[in-house]
Amino acid sequence: MSRAIRSTLATATVAALALVAPLPAGACSCIVRDLTAQVGAASAIFEGSVRSTNDGGAVFDVTHVYKGSVPTKASVDGGDQASSCAIPFTIGRSYVVFAVSQGGTLATDLCSGTTDDLSTTARLTTSVGLPTPQAGSPGFPGTLRAARTVPIALASALVGLLGVAILISALNQRRPRPIA
Repeated sequence: MSRAIRSTLATATVAALALVAPLPAGACSCIVRDLTAQVGAASAIFEGSVRSTNDGGAVFDVTHVYKGSVPTKASVDGGDQASSCAIPFTIGRSYVVFAVSQGGTLATDLCSGTTDDLSTTARLTTSVGLPTPQAGSPGFPGTLRAARTVPIALASALVGLLGVAILISALNQRRPRPIA
């Protein structure tokens, strides 16, 4: 194998590993519950976008209320950030929040069902049977975010390039070489 091909393969491999290297993992132990059980366990379910964050929590601009009584500007405790079950809320991102009331404060974590996958709202009204947002609930925000698709597409492209480089290398090795 020529030096140029080995160098290209090494560079492609390092680039692919850099983009798809796993993030540090933490173990959050949850009781596995389906959506119906998550709805039953929650005292409030709403959709909203994060206005600001604080120590382990966030303030939401509430756009839809599916269960419970939630003000249009709601503060939610997302758990102790040192815990692997805490939710790292991102300012500007929309979430469907499954919260419990703890001493008058709304709280959530990864086990409750809170998600940034807004398609969950369709299942709340169709398969679980919650009514569409309550009368007087704020309007619908409209757009879904696809923040996870870009890294996946980049990693896929790099894997494809690596495959092409390996194929070219294999074809070059099979070609007869002139004796000099």
